[in-house]
Amino acid sequence: MKLHDDILEAIARHDINLELGTGWQAAISQNQAWISNESGKSICFTAQCAEHRLIKVLIDTQSVSSKTYPVASLARLIEIGALRIAHQTVHESSNRFKWQDEYFSAFVSPTNSLKDINKKLQESHVVIIGIGGLGGMLALLLASAGIGHISLVDGDLVEESNLPRQFLFKESSIGKAKVDVIREILIEHNSKTQVTCHPHFITSQEDVEKFTKKSHFVALCADQPRIKIRAWFAAAVQLMNLPAIAMAANWIGPVTLPNCSPCYLCQSRTHRNRIADPHGFIKRATQESTPSRAAFGPGIASVAGPMASAIIHTLTGTLNPRMLSNAFRVSASGDFETQEFIRYRDCPACGHRHAN
Repeated sequence: MKLHDDILEAIARHDINLELGTGWQAAISQNQAWISNESGKSICFTAQCAEHRLIKVLIDTQSVSSKTYPVASLARLIEIGALRIAHQTVHESSNRFKWQDEYFSAFVSPTNSLKDINKKLQESHVVIIGIGGLGGMLALLLASAGIGHISLVDGDLVEESNLPRQFLFKESSIGKAKVDVIREILIEHNSKTQVTCHPHFITSQEDVEKFTKKSHFVALCADQPRIKIRAWFAAAVQLMNLPAIAMAANWIGPVTLPNCSPCYLCQSRTHRNRIADPHGFIKRATQESTPSRAAFGPGIASVAGPMASAIIHTLTGTLNPRMLSNAFRVSASGDFETQEFIRYRDCPACGHRHAN
């Protein structure tokens, strides 16, 4: 994990308590001390090292104060995940989320406690546009994580041809509104998640703005009408200063964060630089008669998890900064690709927001 500046500052002030990170164990003898994790990483320290004394105290008392150990030693162990800020589980329903709390304990900092992280999830409102294979699975993953409010936007009905790749729908769902079917599934899974349904198609930028008001994050999982819906979506979230992520041609991201990441026009400019005939590409992609495109269920499933993870980490303030400039694609065969995008200083949409 990346060592946050506020953790380093707190170590330097000597005002935090630390404990072993998730999955790490410690052992000690008279002359040596070891820490190791579940993946097989192991580090040994001699009795002359400050870490030897630190590990002994950890074994005896379960936590240590940063007051009595060198900053460099603590920083090294925190950066590899062997130490974390000591915490207490804060969920009333702690048994339900105890393993998720363990996961997020690795991201806790003096300015973003586990209580803060859980509160952000509970108070977040995520809008998902397009409730097919990806959108439905994304909604379930977000509800499972404790997102407080999820809005579903899709005017489509369930068809038989949806079933091989849109796993949450059953044969009994055929003919029903997709948003209504997914709403019932989410509520059954997490009764504390508020679910709002908008059984409408997106036909303009104004539609995006209307359905995303008062939200904290927007995810685009629809791809029709091609190119246009991405442009409407991008213009709306840019205007409304909303964090967002989109799917297009099996590519996910990057996370669009106001003032921090390349906006849609920056991304389009990068794309144009990589395509030999960008105008011809757009003309072919937006023509009324588009060819059938392959859709394989496991391929869709392989991107739902990373997309949900990006959203949850953004909302909790624990996002890896690489996600602000990189898109990714995971294939059903296990291949993983990334694309890096540039934020242009002369971009007409976001260039004025660059820091001086």
